[in-house]
Amino acid sequence: MLQFTCGSTQPIDYSKFDGVVSGYHLSLWGQPSVFEAPNKIYRGQFLYGHKHQKPDPSSGCETMVDWVTKRVSSFPHVSEWVLINEFTDDLGVPYPNYKIDDLKRYFEAAHLANPEAKLIVGDFKPHLLKKWESISNICTELKAFGFPVEMGVQTHIKTYNAPVFLARLPELIEMFDIPVHFIEASLWYKGEVDKLLCPGFWKELEAIAVNRQARSFCNWWLCEEDSHVGRRMPTFEGLALYSPVSQ
Repeated sequence: MLQFTCGSTQPIDYSKFDGVVSGYHLSLWGQPSVFEAPNKIYRGQFLYGHKHQKPDPSSGCETMVDWVTKRVSSFPHVSEWVLINEFTDDLGVPYPNYKIDDLKRYFEAAHLANPEAKLIVGDFKPHLLKKWESISNICTELKAFGFPVEMGVQTHIKTYNAPVFLARLPELIEMFDIPVHFIEASLWYKGEVDKLLCPGFWKELEAIAVNRQARSFCNWWLCEEDSHVGRRMPTFEGLALYSPVSQ
């Protein structure tokens, strides 16, 4: 059964540079109150540092490795870390000055700080299969070093490109021999007529996650009252966020 991760994104302390999803696993066929749902999980996500190649300036850390160690060890209740997110270009080439050896050091630091935590590699644009072939190879290399690496796919879809995205997602998932999560699922539309397509597209997205045995499915806005956060994405200006929770 597909497990949904729902909840609200909150900073894990007063730092503005990363956050944690205070999540709850919910079944596909019911969404009980978050206060009643079992199997509460916490998924932390580093939102700063990797593209910057430096830690949070207020952290007191000199290197990214020091910062990863500090963050992960400070929050042992966070059982899943999206340690790396959006680190390759459209061809799957790591961004400038971002070396695979750096990823290994980050993963080693996080794993030593919390050997039980899942370490998730996140990226986006699931329609660019060449990009994801490269990411699959990177994950294979990280796994070979003994790290508990898992894959996180951002599925930010617009109605006009949804057919392509949805057609290629199964092929993307098949590239990986590690657990795959849908870590940021969203669907956008232009107008009310366009919105009529959304339920069908969303149902297909959920079906892909179920049929391909995705480990978790997380709405990017996380819950209905958080749906407005998506409108801050500059690349989605003029679009509205479809929220099936409110249907």
